[in-house]
Amino acid sequence: MTIITGHPTVVFSLNDWLNAGNGSPPNVEIQGFNKIGDSVWYSISGIVSVVFGIGVKEIIGHPFYNCPNLTTVHIGPDVNTIDQGFAVLCKSLTTITVDPSNQFFHVDNMGILYKKENGNNLHTMLQYPFGIGRTLSIPLSVKHIAPYFAYGYTNNDSLNNVQFFNDSSVETIGAYAFANNDFSSIKFPVSITSIASTAFHRCYNLATVFILQTTADMLTANGDAVIVPSNDTFRGTTHQLSIELYYLPSCFPAGTPVLTDEGIINIEKLSSNNRIRGSSIVKVTRSTGHRYIINIPKNSLCLNVPSCDTKCSLEHKIFYKGVMIKARDLGSKCAAVYKSLHDGSVLYNVLLDHHGLMNVNNLICETLQPSSSTRTYDRKLSLSPSKN
Repeated sequence: MTIITGHPTVVFSLNDWLNAGNGSPPNVEIQGFNKIGDSVWYSISGIVSVVFGIGVKEIIGHPFYNCPNLTTVHIGPDVNTIDQGFAVLCKSLTTITVDPSNQFFHVDNMGILYKKENGNNLHTMLQYPFGIGRTLSIPLSVKHIAPYFAYGYTNNDSLNNVQFFNDSSVETIGAYAFANNDFSSIKFPVSITSIASTAFHRCYNLATVFILQTTADMLTANGDAVIVPSNDTFRGTTHQLSIELYYLPSCFPAGTPVLTDEGIINIEKLSSNNRIRGSSIVKVTRSTGHRYIINIPKNSLCLNVPSCDTKCSLEHKIFYKGVMIKARDLGSKCAAVYKSLHDGSVLYNVLLDHHGLMNVNNLICETLQPSSSTRTYDRKLSLSPSKN
């Protein structure tokens, strides 16, 4: 290991490395330099491992760019600034470590680098080391994915599967976060609020994107976020890209009483032996992934409606003043109705052989549409991405 020492006012550059030791040492520890400059090792095959030691505070941009033999990077105790993925096109990077006394960054048990925020070690994903594998499941605690987090190398040295769990917390995906990777489809979670332009740049095999209808509407309305669907988001794919908008089914939590022909029964205990307004129940569906829930307190619509506090999913339609409206819209009409975070528990609904109505705590509510129980993705849009 060759130690390279510099002055705090000097930004570490390629020349500092070229002139160290016998010249271009493969394994180095850098001390004293306040900043590590962008693109220091640009298309350099000779660098293998780097320790950012005492005094190094800022790692700017991508000091490692197309360094095929880089395997190990250590983040020292004083590093406090890394604003994006620092190793782009580095297919052999397998090990990222962080000094135990560092208060700003953390590495999980897979070796992925995170930025600590508000005491959460797994809040913002910063750098994916491609040498650890080609499949990635995003942890539930992650809210942000930094720019250039997982900028792939080639189809054989990049991610071929990225999974967001149904109850994922991810809100933002940065520029080029998953550029140049090999997956054929991706399903965005309910929690997503912003997808940066070029987040999936040059994902040549990406053919299908699934995104929640209400999320797509929100992103489209937000002038600061990318419009979905958008050419820029998936720029560089080589064929027609299908964007499918999906809907979470309308549901109630366990313990919600439903009026049936046999009496009042909790929704999760209903079966095909029960009937609602003369119609047989085909099945009771279960769903997860609902990030929010609508709270409808007793008497909030009118006297004895509902007859007790009731909760349901945002999209569930409820009869109010002569029309069926989504529960999410009741808040603007009834002051006591409000939205809150859902606890992640399973929600249930009733499927009849037709789109019908049922009574829940004196609320007239819709049952599932038969088509939505068997078809998750209700509308398909296509766009022709640019080739840039």
